[in-house]
Amino acid sequence: MKKTTSKDTIKIISRLADIRSAKAEMAKEEETIKDAIRNIMGDETALQAGDFIVLIAEVMRTDLDKKALAAELGDKLKQFEKQSTHDRIEIRKA
Repeated sequence: MKKTTSKDTIKIISRLADIRSAKAEMAKEEETIKDAIRNIMGDETALQAGDFIVLIAEVMRTDLDKKALAAELGDKLKQFEKQSTHDRIEIRKA
């Protein structure tokens, strides 16, 4: 394992850890606020509040059911699988 005492490097890593933490907290707060807005709106799908217009729309998407497909195709499904790679940066306190 490489070690460093570089203040610049430690500062950059600390900032990334702070951003990730803030991002998680903001995501939780966003869901809380969305729930509050849904409660305020009730069955309505549009709301004007001051200069803001809030619209709620039901969005549908189609996903591939891999379990059902595997049950139908068996091992033949593997010929259509593809692998990809990417880097993941993990930060932990020492």
